[in-house]
Amino acid sequence: MRITILAVSLLLFTGTSEFSLAGEEEDRPAIAETVQKFFSGVSNYDVNVLKQAFHPDARIFYTTRSGELKQLTQYMWYDRIKRPTKPPVRNNEIVSIDIAGNTAMVKTLSTFSDFRFTYYLSLMKLYGQWLIVHSVYSKAGK
Repeated sequence: MRITILAVSLLLFTGTSEFSLAGEEEDRPAIAETVQKFFSGVSNYDVNVLKQAFHPDARIFYTTRSGELKQLTQYMWYDRIKRPTKPPVRNNEIVSIDIAGNTAMVKTLSTFSDFRFTYYLSLMKLYGQWLIVHSVYSKAGK
């Protein structure tokens, strides 16, 4: 009896998993589009584009050089974004996308001439749109 229940449970789980994976793969282009808006916004110092990628309540977490945890609201972060006279050249890439239902985790790299940012972006599908709800990043030498 236990073997039968286990076998039925495995069949149901496998069927559900395959269905959700198919749906998740369909969301991959929309997730990548949101991340491209993030790249465009940070590369061009464009707050209006960033607002299209981030949920208004999203938080950004980082550590200081001394190891202290800091966080910024979106509006605090937007206030810090100032376009330099000559924006630095950067190469942005999506390293990985991991999707589970209406959530996704995206690892990205933004590489400059002498350092790089590694971002871990948490996204959620809200009202049919993928938005970044949380960001953690690290800055390191190249």
